[in-house]
Amino acid sequence: MEFLELSESIFQKWVNKDFKGYDSYMLKYFQLDYCPEPYLLLKGKVDSYNSKTLYFLTTNPGRGEDYQHINSVNKDVLSSELTYKENSKMLSSIYLKSINNVKGKINKKASDRIKDMLKIGEDFDNIIQIETFPLHSESLPINHKLKIVNNYNNKSKFTFTYLESLKSYLLDKNVIAISSWNDEWFNFQKGIIMLPESAKEATLCTKMGQPTGKFVNGFLNSNIKGLTKIQGNNNLPAESGKNIILKELTKLKGEFS
Repeated sequence: MEFLELSESIFQKWVNKDFKGYDSYMLKYFQLDYCPEPYLLLKGKVDSYNSKTLYFLTTNPGRGEDYQHINSVNKDVLSSELTYKENSKMLSSIYLKSINNVKGKINKKASDRIKDMLKIGEDFDNIIQIETFPLHSESLPINHKLKIVNNYNNKSKFTFTYLESLKSYLLDKNVIAISSWNDEWFNFQKGIIMLPESAKEATLCTKMGQPTGKFVNGFLNSNIKGLTKIQGNNNLPAESGKNIILKELTKLKGEFS
């Protein structure tokens, strides 16, 4: 199923409290009572892809908030009468308010990450945050991330269907994945965005002379493919590191043109 269609299907099943197809791992570690968020539009339009569209692949939506709870549907932000596409705009508006010094409903870490994505994508018309896994969780330590990898490799129904659809969707898209330092998770996300073997590596930050952040990037069929690898977290680097990413993107565009 095409990714945007699958996103609608996941949302409609959630609204109807239909959790069939979720395995015991998901029931145990993920917050199924909170609205799945396969993608969020941060700028422009979600269904008008062109060379001026940039996707950021993040891990998962993080801890669920009250307004995202199933019991808040039709009482706060979310509406069962609207599509996920329309509901996602409502969610995005909350996130974007928080970065514009309006009292928001998301934590500072998530707010800072959105600011960073908007800065890096400032030359693009459309910016979409898209999730490696669409379900909320209190936290997602590396052993839980690797369980997602294992479920995918074992073709667990929900995980495999979602990730195959995501991978197919991103094949012909500009995408930058925000990853952690763990090699297995990094390599898994490389496969999701189809990072080419010819990708180049730039150091984003160092500690005691050793790199603690890298940006691996290249082109695949005229599409930007990039992946950040930051030690200790799933965020983008500090200002100097973001400027390096911007320079690398400029170089990429120059090489292609």
